Amino acid sequence: MEYKYNDDFQCISATDATEARTPRPQPVNVDDISAGAGSADDAHNIIKVIGVGGGGSNAVNQLAKSGIMGVDLIVCNTDRQALNDSLAPTKIQLGKKLTSGLGAGNDPSVGEDAAKENLQEVIDLFDDNTKMVFVTAGMGGGTGTGAAPVIAKAAKDSGMLTIGVVTVPFTTEGNQRINQANEGVMKMREVVDALLVINDDKLIEFNDCTFSNAFQKADEVVVTATKGIAEIITRHGHVNVDFRDVNSVMKNSGVALLGSAEASGEGRDIKAISEALDSPLLHDNDIKGAKNILLNITTPRGQHELTMKEFGNITNHLTKVAGQGTNVIWGTCYDDELVDNIRTTVIATGFGYDSKPIETPPKQSTIEFGEPLPMEDIALNPDEMRSPSEFRHMQDLDKLNDDAYLESLESETALDRKNRNN
Repeated sequence: MEYKYNDDFQCISATDATEARTPRPQPVNVDDISAGAGSADDAHNIIKVIGVGGGGSNAVNQLAKSGIMGVDLIVCNTDRQALNDSLAPTKIQLGKKLTSGLGAGNDPSVGEDAAKENLQEVIDLFDDNTKMVFVTAGMGGGTGTGAAPVIAKAAKDSGMLTIGVVTVPFTTEGNQRINQANEGVMKMREVVDALLVINDDKLIEFNDCTFSNAFQKADEVVVTATKGIAEIITRHGHVNVDFRDVNSVMKNSGVALLGSAEASGEGRDIKAISEALDSPLLHDNDIKGAKNILLNITTPRGQHELTMKEFGNITNHLTKVAGQGTNVIWGTCYDDELVDNIRTTVIATGFGYDSKPIETPPKQSTIEFGEPLPMEDIALNPDEMRSPSEFRHMQDLDKLNDDAYLESLESETALDRKNRNN
């Protein structure tokens, strides 16, 4: 598949874009490829998706199966066997000397050092044509948590629009894994332009999510997020959203929220945009605080193509929810595999760090002795702070309606009163 772009990095043509998807890719042994190797068509792609660690590699495998258009798929892992099983055409083994291909042992520091050992192989993938890099990983383990921030920083330092897509583990996976995940998220937040955080606990809100497919669902959500952004650029449409549009919304934007949904039949327009805005991907956050929103509407060509009435319904609903002051950039594109469906993808950014759209696991209800109380749990207003004597006086004032307390004061000696005030 060959994709051509104009000077604004718009996808202006895609050879055989309407043909059936290519056969499912097969795993390639890591010994049979060289770092940076890929298909001949890869030279035309401006987007690279890098899966780091086990979770990131699983997500890239799902992307490969999904037939994502116009991106290079890459996996980086310390686990040699996992690399061999990957469907990605480009594979980089991290920490060859450090881990000998046996993984990071759930230790993020090992993952970090492993990434640094082979970082140049990753940097060499960023050619002049590369404009956007996705770094996806599962937070909480060793390789993804430790290596993903290193790789993301290298991409951003190389001048790429760098987007992190990470998952946070189920709370049932234990405090150690959750704490490691939170540390990894904060490190990612510091080195990417935009960060989408997918909390696995939110997947419970998908009605069809059973225990057996919960982890697969997490991969599918990562695919939805990554594919939703990438194909805004790579799919040809009547009104294209180009790379510069995406860049203006996501560059140095901090936390990003994404919702995507498909619908068919009568009222498909309102149903699709409503479900996108109500997606578990949005983590219960109101997009009203967003400064920028990128809206992409995808339909098949022909009989079930987007109508002007549907377009008006979608944009009016979005504006009503987001507010009149939000900068909305919109585009439309085609995907004949949708048959009669309409897909809406909404990306919201510009919340600022104060909005805290990342969900964190519940804090422990007990604190061990010798462990400092987290400062965020201490909410003091300097204007309301009192000296110890003032505080005792306020307590005494509260007791003035207590007859027994008043009687004790009347019988109290001067020495007793002095001792009480001290």
